[in-house]
Amino acid sequence: MQIFFVRHGQSEGNLGGDYAPSDPPLTELGHAQAARAGLALSGKSITALYTSPMMRAMQTAKALHEVLALPMQVRIELAETYRPAWPAPPGPGQPIPKRGLTIAEAKTMFSAAQYPDDTALEEPWWEAHVREQCEGAYARAVAALQNLRGRHDNGDRIAVVTHGAFGSVLLSEALECPPTNQNRFSQYNCAISLLETTKEGARLHYHNRIDHLPEGLRTDPT
Repeated sequence: MQIFFVRHGQSEGNLGGDYAPSDPPLTELGHAQAARAGLALSGKSITALYTSPMMRAMQTAKALHEVLALPMQVRIELAETYRPAWPAPPGPGQPIPKRGLTIAEAKTMFSAAQYPDDTALEEPWWEAHVREQCEGAYARAVAALQNLRGRHDNGDRIAVVTHGAFGSVLLSEALECPPTNQNRFSQYNCAISLLETTKEGARLHYHNRIDHLPEGLRTDPT
């Protein structure tokens, strides 16, 4: 199986500053990046499209859907890890920031998506992720990769829209790298990485490819 990992386009959260929404949407530039990523994948014979449930990933996946004509299959386990929790997770009494769209909210915004049956419409699925540390993120990556492998044959080619930190964790786990910080495999917004998995193991054909993005659309190599 070949997996084209796509980091989401530039979001308002990538702009820095003292405030960023907890589930930021794409910027105008981010939408342009996503459109370019869709075109880059248009000739790759991709048969399935998966996405994180977070706003910036869903908006990126929608741009891919419009080119690939594939439904957006939402997988909760592809969501971004909450990086502040790795050294210091929130305590039991501390408030949990809203880190994503509920399934009910997503359904009102993304009609082309298919949603998991095991997640309730109003469930705040991100609460567990907010307390997730390094070991938990790597364990979730194992489960996410196992789920994808279980759904597809060796010859399938799929696209997965995910995030900077968790995308790095996914690649680390697929390539059997030991756990480390979240940026072993740094990625520009809407960069594409191609991983091939077989019974013998995994091969990274390329990582962080951005030749589909002109210079003015290359942002945030993290």
